[in-house]
Amino acid sequence: FVLTLPVAPDQADATAEIDFQPEIEVVAGASILIVEPDVHSSYILKGILMAAGHRVTVCPSPTEALSAARNHSFELVAVASGEKDQSEALSLIEILRHDPETSACAILGVGEPEYAEVFTRRGAADYVNKPVVPNRFLIATSRLIAESKKVSSSRILVVDDDLSIRVICREILASGGYTVRTTKNADEALEEAKRFRPNLIVLDVMMPDLDGFAAAERLRADPATAMTPIIFLSARGATADKLRAFQLGAEDYMVKPFVAAEMLARVKKALKRQELELGASPTTQLPGSSAIEDEIGRRLGDPGVAFCYLDLDNLKAFNDYYGYAKADGVIRQTGDLVRDVIAQIGGPSDFIGHIAGDDFVFLTGVDRVDEVCNAIIDNFDRLVPLYYNRQDRERGYIETKDRYGVLRRFPVMGVSLAAVTAIRGAITNYSQLASAAAEGKKLAKTVVGSAYVRDGALVRGDQESRGSQGEVIRHVRR
Repeated sequence: FVLTLPVAPDQADATAEIDFQPEIEVVAGASILIVEPDVHSSYILKGILMAAGHRVTVCPSPTEALSAARNHSFELVAVASGEKDQSEALSLIEILRHDPETSACAILGVGEPEYAEVFTRRGAADYVNKPVVPNRFLIATSRLIAESKKVSSSRILVVDDDLSIRVICREILASGGYTVRTTKNADEALEEAKRFRPNLIVLDVMMPDLDGFAAAERLRADPATAMTPIIFLSARGATADKLRAFQLGAEDYMVKPFVAAEMLARVKKALKRQELELGASPTTQLPGSSAIEDEIGRRLGDPGVAFCYLDLDNLKAFNDYYGYAKADGVIRQTGDLVRDVIAQIGGPSDFIGHIAGDDFVFLTGVDRVDEVCNAIIDNFDRLVPLYYNRQDRERGYIETKDRYGVLRRFPVMGVSLAAVTAIRGAITNYSQLASAAAEGKKLAKTVVGSAYVRDGALVRGDQESRGSQGEVIRHVRR
């Protein structure tokens, strides 16, 4: 069970738990890409990895790295950046995570401690601080490479202050084919959940400082984990404790001691029930049509809620030109992009759903709907051009046949957003609300590029670019 790496004195505490995690083995022979603009730092990282037996490629810029990642099969990409090139590095991480040509590789962020949160929020599965400690760096790379080989399995986060319980849970769940991470307290769990994006959380009730009940409340308040199933684990089997757990939205409650078969059965049932109840999209894992309709019906009379409809422009042409897998990556990217914006500037009661295809809805506060919608457009327009090859990106369009078989030019994808805020009185049901949003979307679709319409009025977009699809093509040719 012991990881045979030299441990620096100041790293002993940080790696104590890892010494008892049997599935973390020091792997060798992996193909790794380092993205590091600083030549000296890149040599250090390359040297550490090559000494461990890995094959290493170094790219100084995110643009070169994206091309390299699409042309070669890397098991891990380590992305480092400073303050000046952070935006490009973050965009690279987001594309690597969603593009089907690169999504199988694990992503490790490397940089100053203050950048850890933003890197993990954008898609890095782990983060190593500079100056890099070799054993910490190798442990992180080994874990991510091991996890990348189980990309199709559900991810489970185990939170317990008892090391023996963490080890037991890890062994049981790993034997069931799940990818498992553990933390020893609630505060660490809240941070790990942002990096790991678990499909389920096993949460101990009795922990020092922040107990499991308080941790569950914070997990439910975060849009990123609001609907993640939680199974409470406790030595206390009192009815009052179980009632409190279920009032907080727990999926299940297990009393210690437990047997392996019971845990696996409960976990499997919780994951299956969550999938069925949410009607979640298999692409984005966001709530589907039935959950969306229920949520809107519940909040239809609230004057402080804005209903927003999001649709992608020119996705079909992109799909025909680049293929279904690439288009599917854009849809996943859009779902995560909306999640991230809502998590950063939305409210605790905001809701995100995926109707189907490239149609999304979200509910946010009337007082922040403009900020949310503009942030979504800003991030979409920053990222999506990177899905096109360099030649298409630079000329601003692709040329492919439309649904009638006519060869036409289609601009780089944009996003059409329609918000409906005046929902009290005039709109009394889901159907009327959907119709009002569809009218707004229709107006947004007449604008070249991304556009935002609120209550029937164009808020963002070039009005001079309105017109039919044919006029859009003439606009591009000019």
